Amino acid sequence: MRSAEYRWLNWNDGKTERKRVFYQRVGEQIFAAGYYMPRSSKSAAVDLLGRASAAIAADAQKTIERINALDADFIRDDLYVFVVDLDTQKFSAHGFNLRLVGTDFRALQSADEQPIGIQMLDVLKSNEVGEVVYTWRNPANGRIEQKSTLLRKVGKYAVAVGYYLGPST
Repeated sequence: MRSAEYRWLNWNDGKTERKRVFYQRVGEQIFAAGYYMPRSSKSAAVDLLGRASAAIAADAQKTIERINALDADFIRDDLYVFVVDLDTQKFSAHGFNLRLVGTDFRALQSADEQPIGIQMLDVLKSNEVGEVVYTWRNPANGRIEQKSTLLRKVGKYAVAVGYYLGPST
């Protein structure tokens, strides 16, 4: 049995989404069954944040390099890790958009132009952990959706993982 991933129109909502198919050739026929990739959950985001935070605490530079190399340990479906240096307030690592690395985190805006970089930094000024909800483009389906980002302060870094709540209303 073989499998493949691709993007396909979901007839339920008319949007293109990631899909996985399993297929097998039997004689002259090919039998296949596919499904749309599931949306990541809060528990998966909490787990990934815990693993990424532990990795940053153990060896920040190596972990930052791995995240920027898009290491599969730091990316799961529509979940990815990003890291901000709290001293410089710049992105140190990003598990999806490498163009953000080295840019000013304070300038980061949501899809509806809210200053979410500043909001996230403000949350971590008085707490070791936090959460910010905003609108963002989901890389798995290209849609603007509500996203909740979980943040944790680890030494001089903010480590973050966000999960998508669904279409923005």
